[in-house]
Amino acid sequence: MLSYESTGHLLLTPVDREAPARAVRLRELGLGERADTELDAFARRAADVLGAPHAGVNFVGEERQVFRRGIVLGTVCAVDVVPRRWGTEGLATAKGLAAELVALLHEREDRRA
Repeated sequence: MLSYESTGHLLLTPVDREAPARAVRLRELGLGERADTELDAFARRAADVLGAPHAGVNFVGEERQVFRRGIVLGTVCAVDVVPRRWGTEGLATAKGLAAELVALLHEREDRRA
């Protein structure tokens, strides 16, 4: 769980006590050491599917996906340059893309085993 430490009136970056274990898990999956063309292609496809100019896979966000062994790793995000209502259809599409990402990472894990 993330928490915030207060400095009086300003909030600092959240304290993420799970970060060291997550970093180890990312390395086990071959993530984080270099550019990843497979994840880049996934992000481009997510942007296309969602009709957003920017999309990505983030591995330190607060809303993370849960993978095997109960480790939480990341989130799929899409960013538009103008406000829009994603609605339930857009949310369902984003969740479907997140499920595809989980499957992709499980396949990667299986290949490394």
